[in-house]
Amino acid sequence: LDRPPETLGLLTAIAGASYGGATWAIPLWSERGLIGMLLLGPKKDGGLFMREEIEIARATGERLIDTSASIALSQRLMALQRERMVATQLLDQRTRRVLHDEVLPLIHTAMLALAAGESTETALDHLSEAHQEVSALLRELPMSTTPDIARLGLLGALRSMVATDFAQTFNTVEWHCEDGVEQEAGRLKPLAAETLYYATRELVRNAAKHARPDDSPAPLQLTISATAANDQIKITIADNGVGLDRSGGNGQGLALHGALMAIAGGSLSLETAPGQYTRAQLVMPLPNEDSPQTDQK
Repeated sequence: LDRPPETLGLLTAIAGASYGGATWAIPLWSERGLIGMLLLGPKKDGGLFMREEIEIARATGERLIDTSASIALSQRLMALQRERMVATQLLDQRTRRVLHDEVLPLIHTAMLALAAGESTETALDHLSEAHQEVSALLRELPMSTTPDIARLGLLGALRSMVATDFAQTFNTVEWHCEDGVEQEAGRLKPLAAETLYYATRELVRNAAKHARPDDSPAPLQLTISATAANDQIKITIADNGVGLDRSGGNGQGLALHGALMAIAGGSLSLETAPGQYTRAQLVMPLPNEDSPQTDQK
């Protein structure tokens, strides 16, 4: 079983002593390549397995793995959805508390100061503090803009999103896109393109929120690269911030988008170094040239 996948045949003989008495191995495949091996013992009648029996066993094994993976992924998505609902409820409670207990009293105090004839500087101080509270609250709220991928293309929609939603967040934003990558991205099915868009937005949002502490004057740089090779679109999002704390409990969004990328056939990988950088890579396979551009259900 240590042989390269491309050298495996329909049925491979193995050493029974090493695999609990199994004497044959059937390779199991999916669109991603080799996904497992189905081990078989000798036939009860001592004969050889027929090709039809091998094909039935292979198809059954592949279906079992696919079903098991689907169940595990569904359970993970349900757990993430529950976590997101709890986080949304907590954010809603915090929004109400900040507006009622902090922002409104500051505005009321400023109005009383003006009515009492106090200096406008005192009122402006209260209003400035209220503005800071509202700004901090808005930065925590999730964004719900709909991408205009059909009109702008995937990369165009991403550029527009970064320029609009994060204009004041990063000191510099650099784009490195290979020639022809936008044309290749146009081959993506609509659902795959939107999944890639939202995963990229989540990664940029995390960089904006966690890459630089509030008290740090260091310039924050965001770098987004896009390449197309080997029938895949790769988007890399990197920042020079403080790194991502995986134990901080802020990874539900990334986990959710990682699961959605996997459902669409892609992947999300993350590399981070404390105090230095965070780099994430999104990979989405391109459909075959002759496959119809129909949406996935």
